[in-house]
Amino acid sequence: MITENSMILSLLLTYVVVISLLIATPGPLMALTMRNAVRYGYSSVFPTYLGAVVANLIWALAAWLGISAFFDSFPFLKFPIQMAGAIYLIYLGYQMLTFAIRARGSKITGGNEEIRKSRFAEGFIIDILNPKMIVFYTSFYTQFIVFDFYITQQFLLLFSIQCSIGILIMSAYGYIAIRIAGRREDSPGGRLITVLSGLAMIAFAISTAAHTIFS
Repeated sequence: MITENSMILSLLLTYVVVISLLIATPGPLMALTMRNAVRYGYSSVFPTYLGAVVANLIWALAAWLGISAFFDSFPFLKFPIQMAGAIYLIYLGYQMLTFAIRARGSKITGGNEEIRKSRFAEGFIIDILNPKMIVFYTSFYTQFIVFDFYITQQFLLLFSIQCSIGILIMSAYGYIAIRIAGRREDSPGGRLITVLSGLAMIAFAISTAAHTIFS
């Protein structure tokens, strides 16, 4: 006989697997994390992801408060936000590509307070300019919540697991990027990571813009 506790445990294990796959799937945050690790060092991974976590928390709270209904009533408001996100991705991609072309004799550096704040801002902006996060938290999360059993606690648990798995995966991506770069931005590996990250940003931007315009 399936008890309520076993059902919740089954849902939780399924969630861990699914959210791990979603976070590990290549996207703008992954590209940004790898580029920052190459350019600013491994210590830049945490502030980059922390910025994304704060943005995710804002969207999660917005979804919890029912803002999705607001966007359903005024769908035209999504357009400027999504286009701003696409433009920002293009800006980051352009920065990465131009840096890869111009970099000379650069060694990976990090730890500066100003650098940490800038990386936090980049991670935050990438996710806060993505209204699709509301859909994620309203439709995806609800599949793993038992609505007659401490809903708020379940929501917080799911979000905590998401953040924990996210920092582990992004840390792994950052480590891989630094290993490929050989601790130098202008090494062939470092340039490759930067160029691929820049191209990925632009590709994600084009995809976002096309979906926003034609959907």
